[in-house]
Amino acid sequence: MIKADVIKQLNMKLREIHTDQSVICKKRAEIRKKMLEDPANSKDYAKEINSLDLSYDAKGKALSAYKAYINDLMNVQNEYANLLARRKAADNEAKKAKLEAKCLKIARKIANGVKVSSEERNLLMQYDPELYRLAEELAMMVKRNKENQDETEPMSDEIEQYGTVTAETSAGADMGAIAAEGMTGGGQL
Repeated sequence: MIKADVIKQLNMKLREIHTDQSVICKKRAEIRKKMLEDPANSKDYAKEINSLDLSYDAKGKALSAYKAYINDLMNVQNEYANLLARRKAADNEAKKAKLEAKCLKIARKIANGVKVSSEERNLLMQYDPELYRLAEELAMMVKRNKENQDETEPMSDEIEQYGTVTAETSAGADMGAIAAEGMTGGGQL
Protein backbone atom coordinates (compact mmCIF):
# COMPACT_ATOMS: atom_id res chain seq x y z
CA MET A 1 0.00 0.00 0.00
CA ILE A 2 1.11 3.53 -0.65
CA LYS A 3 2.13 5.21 2.54
CA ALA A 4 0.21 8.30 3.60
CA ASP A 5 3.36 10.45 3.76
CA VAL A 6 4.15 9.65 0.09
CA ILE A 7 0.66 10.70 -0.95
CA LYS A 8 0.96 13.83 1.18
CA GLN A 9 4.26 14.77 -0.50
CA LEU A 10 2.81 14.20 -3.96
CA ASN A 11 -0.23 16.33 -3.16
CA MET A 12 2.05 19.09 -1.82
CA LYS A 13 4.05 19.01 -5.07
CA LEU A 14 0.84 19.23 -7.10
CA ARG A 15 -0.32 22.22 -5.05
CA GLU A 16 3.08 23.85 -5.51
CA ILE A 17 2.87 23.47 -9.30
CA HIS A 18 -0.70 24.85 -9.32
CA THR A 19 0.44 27.79 -7.19
CA ASP A 20 3.38 28.47 -9.54
CA GLN A 21 1.02 28.40 -12.52
CA SER A 22 -1.32 30.84 -10.77
CA VAL A 23 1.60 33.19 -10.04
CA ILE A 24 2.69 33.00 -13.68
CA CYS A 25 -0.86 33.82 -14.85
CA LYS A 26 -1.01 36.84 -12.53
CA LYS A 27 2.40 38.10 -13.74
CA ARG A 28 1.32 37.65 -17.35
CA ALA A 29 -1.85 39.65 -16.66
CA GLU A 30 0.20 42.41 -15.00
CA ILE A 31 2.61 42.57 -17.95
CA ARG A 32 -0.25 42.73 -20.45
CA LYS A 33 -1.71 45.60 -18.44
CA LYS A 34 1.70 47.36 -18.58
CA MET A 35 1.84 46.73 -22.36
CA LEU A 36 -1.45 48.57 -22.75
CA GLU A 37 -0.24 51.43 -20.54
CA ASP A 38 3.24 51.67 -22.15
CA PRO A 39 3.05 50.60 -25.82
CA ALA A 40 6.60 51.89 -26.45
CA ASN A 41 8.15 49.06 -24.43
CA SER A 42 5.80 46.39 -25.76
CA LYS A 43 8.68 44.37 -27.28
CA ASP A 44 10.33 44.00 -23.86
CA TYR A 45 7.01 43.08 -22.33
CA ALA A 46 6.41 40.55 -25.11
CA LYS A 47 9.76 38.87 -24.29
CA GLU A 48 8.71 38.64 -20.64
CA ILE A 49 5.36 37.18 -21.61
CA ASN A 50 7.08 34.57 -23.86
CA SER A 51 9.39 33.66 -20.99
CA LEU A 52 6.41 33.35 -18.65
CA ASP A 53 4.58 31.22 -21.24
CA LEU A 54 7.56 28.85 -21.44
CA SER A 55 7.60 28.61 -17.63
CA TYR A 56 3.86 28.01 -17.58
CA ASP A 57 4.18 25.25 -20.21
CA ALA A 58 7.05 23.64 -18.27
CA LYS A 59 4.91 23.69 -15.12
CA GLY A 60 2.03 22.17 -17.10
CA LYS A 61 4.26 19.34 -18.31
CA ALA A 62 5.50 18.76 -14.75
CA LEU A 63 1.90 18.75 -13.54
CA SER A 64 0.93 16.18 -16.20
CA ALA A 65 3.93 14.03 -15.27
CA TYR A 66 3.02 14.10 -11.56
CA LYS A 67 -0.60 13.29 -12.34
CA ALA A 68 0.49 10.34 -14.49
CA TYR A 69 2.81 9.19 -11.71
CA ILE A 70 0.02 9.41 -9.14
CA ASN A 71 -2.30 7.56 -11.52
CA ASP A 72 0.29 4.81 -11.93
CA LEU A 73 0.71 4.59 -8.16
CA MET A 74 -3.03 4.31 -7.69
CA ASN A 75 -3.20 1.57 -10.35
CA VAL A 76 -0.44 -0.35 -8.57
CA GLN A 77 -2.27 0.11 -5.28
CA ASN A 78 -5.52 -1.14 -6.83
CA GLU A 79 -3.77 -4.15 -8.36
CA TYR A 80 -2.22 -4.93 -4.98
CA ALA A 81 -5.60 -4.64 -3.27
CA ASN A 82 -7.14 -6.93 -5.93
CA LEU A 83 -4.32 -9.41 -5.46
CA LEU A 84 -4.92 -9.43 -1.71
CA ALA A 85 -8.65 -9.92 -2.29
CA ARG A 86 -8.02 -12.84 -4.68
CA ARG A 87 -5.59 -14.37 -2.21
CA LYS A 88 -8.13 -14.08 0.59
CA ALA A 89 -10.82 -15.60 -1.64
CA ALA A 90 -8.48 -18.48 -2.52
CA ASP A 91 -7.73 -19.03 1.17
CA ASN A 92 -11.45 -19.04 1.92
CA GLU A 93 -12.08 -21.52 -0.89
CA ALA A 94 -9.31 -23.77 0.47
CA LYS A 95 -10.84 -23.63 3.95
CA LYS A 96 -14.26 -24.38 2.47
CA ALA A 97 -12.87 -27.35 0.52
CA LYS A 98 -11.22 -28.74 3.67
CA LEU A 99 -14.50 -28.35 5.56
CA GLU A 100 -16.43 -30.06 2.76
CA ALA A 101 -13.94 -32.94 2.73
CA LYS A 102 -14.24 -33.29 6.50
CA CYS A 103 -18.04 -33.29 6.28
CA LEU A 104 -17.99 -35.92 3.54
CA LYS A 105 -15.73 -38.08 5.69
CA ILE A 106 -18.10 -37.70 8.64
CA ALA A 107 -21.11 -38.50 6.43
CA ARG A 108 -19.37 -41.62 5.12
CA LYS A 109 -18.69 -42.76 8.69
CA ILE A 110 -22.32 -42.19 9.69
CA ALA A 111 -23.59 -43.98 6.59
CA ASN A 112 -21.37 -46.99 7.36
CA GLY A 113 -22.68 -47.15 10.91
CA VAL A 114 -19.43 -45.97 12.51
CA LYS A 115 -19.91 -43.90 15.64
CA VAL A 116 -18.89 -40.25 15.37
CA SER A 117 -18.46 -37.63 18.06
CA SER A 118 -21.22 -35.18 18.80
CA GLU A 119 -18.95 -32.38 17.58
CA GLU A 120 -18.57 -34.07 14.20
CA ARG A 121 -22.31 -34.78 14.01
CA ASN A 122 -23.12 -31.13 14.86
CA LEU A 123 -20.58 -29.89 12.32
CA LEU A 124 -22.22 -31.93 9.58
CA MET A 125 -25.73 -30.90 10.65
CA GLN A 126 -24.77 -27.21 10.58
CA TYR A 127 -22.73 -27.28 7.38
CA ASP A 128 -24.90 -29.52 5.24
CA PRO A 129 -28.18 -30.68 6.80
CA GLU A 130 -29.20 -32.51 3.61
CA LEU A 131 -25.98 -34.53 3.58
CA TYR A 132 -26.52 -35.36 7.25
CA ARG A 133 -30.07 -36.56 6.51
CA LEU A 134 -28.87 -38.73 3.63
CA ALA A 135 -26.08 -40.22 5.74
CA GLU A 136 -28.55 -41.11 8.50
CA GLU A 137 -30.92 -42.71 5.96
CA LEU A 138 -28.07 -44.71 4.48
CA ALA A 139 -27.05 -45.83 7.97
CA MET A 140 -30.59 -47.08 8.61
CA MET A 141 -30.61 -48.90 5.27
CA VAL A 142 -27.25 -50.53 6.00
CA LYS A 143 -28.51 -51.57 9.44
CA ARG A 144 -31.69 -53.09 7.93
CA ASN A 145 -29.67 -54.95 5.31
CA LYS A 146 -27.42 -56.39 7.99
CA GLU A 147 -30.45 -57.46 10.02
CA ASN A 148 -32.00 -59.06 6.94
CA GLN A 149 -28.76 -60.87 6.21
CA ASP A 150 -28.64 -62.12 9.80
CA GLU A 151 -32.18 -63.49 9.43
CA THR A 152 -31.47 -65.22 6.11
CA GLU A 153 -28.14 -66.70 7.11
CA PRO A 154 -29.66 -69.47 9.33
CA MET A 155 -31.77 -70.56 6.35
CA SER A 156 -28.66 -71.01 4.28
CA ASP A 157 -27.23 -73.06 7.16
CA GLU A 158 -30.37 -75.26 7.11
CA ILE A 159 -29.98 -75.80 3.37
CA GLU A 160 -26.44 -76.95 3.92
CA GLN A 161 -27.60 -79.25 6.74
CA TYR A 162 -30.42 -80.92 4.75
CA GLY A 163 -28.87 -80.69 1.36
CA THR A 164 -29.31 -78.39 -1.57
CA VAL A 165 -32.45 -78.22 -3.63
CA THR A 166 -31.87 -79.22 -7.23
CA ALA A 167 -34.19 -79.57 -10.19
CA GLU A 168 -34.38 -83.35 -9.71
CA THR A 169 -35.27 -83.20 -6.01
CA SER A 170 -37.70 -80.41 -6.70
CA ALA A 171 -39.44 -82.43 -9.42
CA GLY A 172 -39.48 -85.46 -7.14
CA ALA A 173 -41.09 -83.40 -4.40
CA ASP A 174 -43.76 -82.20 -6.83
CA MET A 175 -44.51 -85.79 -7.95
CA GLY A 176 -44.72 -86.88 -4.34
CA ALA A 177 -47.18 -84.10 -3.64
CA ILE A 178 -49.29 -85.09 -6.62
CA ALA A 179 -49.27 -88.74 -5.58
CA ALA A 180 -50.22 -87.82 -2.04
CA GLU A 181 -53.05 -85.74 -3.33
CA GLY A 182 -54.32 -88.62 -5.45
CA MET A 183 -54.36 -90.97 -2.47
CA THR A 184 -56.40 -88.67 -0.36
CA GLY A 185 -58.91 -88.13 -3.08
CA GLY A 186 -58.14 -84.47 -3.44
CA GLY A 187 -57.53 -84.74 -7.16
CA GLN A 188 -59.83 -85.92 -9.97
CA LEU A 189 -58.78 -88.71 -12.26
